[in-house]
Amino acid sequence: MVSGVSASLLLSTYRGRGVTEQSIRHFILARGLFLFLLSSVVNILAGPVLNLLDISILNWSVIQLIGVCLLFAPLFSRSSLLLRIFWILLPWVLLELAYPRFPLFAPLFTGVAPVFPWGSFFFAGMWAGEYFIVNVRNGPVRHASLLMVSFGLLLAVPITQGLSVVLGKAPSWIHGNDVDFTTFTMLLGAFIILLSLSYYFLDQSTTSAEKLRPMSQALAEMGQRSLSIYYVQLIGVVLSALLLQRHLGYAVKINWVLFLPLVLFTLISIYGFVNIYWKRFGYFLSIEWFMAKLIRKPTAGAALREQHGLAASD
Repeated sequence: MVSGVSASLLLSTYRGRGVTEQSIRHFILARGLFLFLLSSVVNILAGPVLNLLDISILNWSVIQLIGVCLLFAPLFSRSSLLLRIFWILLPWVLLELAYPRFPLFAPLFTGVAPVFPWGSFFFAGMWAGEYFIVNVRNGPVRHASLLMVSFGLLLAVPITQGLSVVLGKAPSWIHGNDVDFTTFTMLLGAFIILLSLSYYFLDQSTTSAEKLRPMSQALAEMGQRSLSIYYVQLIGVVLSALLLQRHLGYAVKINWVLFLPLVLFTLISIYGFVNIYWKRFGYFLSIEWFMAKLIRKPTAGAALREQHGLAASD
């Protein structure tokens, strides 16, 4: 869902700069393909090559899912209201009808975060992000936030509870490929509430904005390197632990009292390494660095730039 919001912000930014739809589409498609191929290579290394995990190319990790969803992001952003509802509901209908009966399509429904139905989370996030982008530009965000908080509460509690009774499936906070529609509505409602409150407190009309702005800028900078952070954690923690387990011949068990501080120390170390130490070198050889070298950001032509009042150095 956060990636969906990010995609909507990206599309809105370039359209606001007068970049042509074709240039935006090519840029988004290149990014999506890059993420999909990157995650597929990691799957191959962790699975068939090193035999650390029992996975194949289409394990549908989170990065693979985001990559595929980005390929369809420009199309979703131009879809009508009914088509958007269709986009979000279709994966759940297919999950109930097609997956059990047609084993041939099983790879699309299995893995850590399969495209069906987890793609719905991405596009729902896009839709929520676009709603706030429009309201921020057209007026104060306070009313929009209150409306969306109400909608999120309605979605997360009454609607979810009603669906759990009708469908006979209780929502769960546990991540898995067998997520059901009641879990989706609960998670979507909770996400909309968090997104609405974030926009409300960061709005310039609130007194808390200046206090929260430094924190939001730090989080935004961290988010810009989230891909590198993700893979440093994956390689430095998950894969290294599996290699240690293979070398020792047994699984290392740590008391939970020691485990939680260890995890906290590890995560702080990784974030500090990426956002403080690596930053001094301009994030040289980071995944985002390679992405910037391979995929050029789209720019508007001179006439369009002048029309939109953008400086030549933007």
